[in-house]
Amino acid sequence: MISEERLLLLAEEAERVKKKYHSQTVEDLERIAIKEYGAVQVIRTPLLARSEVIRERGSGNFFIFYNAFYEPYLPVVLGHEIGHIAASHLKTSSKNLSEDQKGLQEQEADYYSASLNGISMGT
Repeated sequence: MISEERLLLLAEEAERVKKKYHSQTVEDLERIAIKEYGAVQVIRTPLLARSEVIRERGSGNFFIFYNAFYEPYLPVVLGHEIGHIAASHLKTSSKNLSEDQKGLQEQEADYYSASLNGISMGT
């Protein structure tokens, strides 16, 4: 379970970004990923079964790939991937995390996405 302190930090970060960019579309979220969080490129593709942030070896550059089949959910899916960046999850290799830690990271990314997209998680 995410701590109250962490929930507050994620919500504040999502609110800061919402105010700065006035995001309303998937294209706005793509711009946020690049301009605010430093993604090299955001790629919408039907070729992946799942969405993810991929870090390039050696350079530290990262790319967001997300599945184009989730059309009604694209803002939530993309917000989730941005959430991993906003929550600093890329600083730790997922290979070094327990299943519980991975689950917590997924919850944090979900919470950030919900906050960014104006969806109440009932916390």
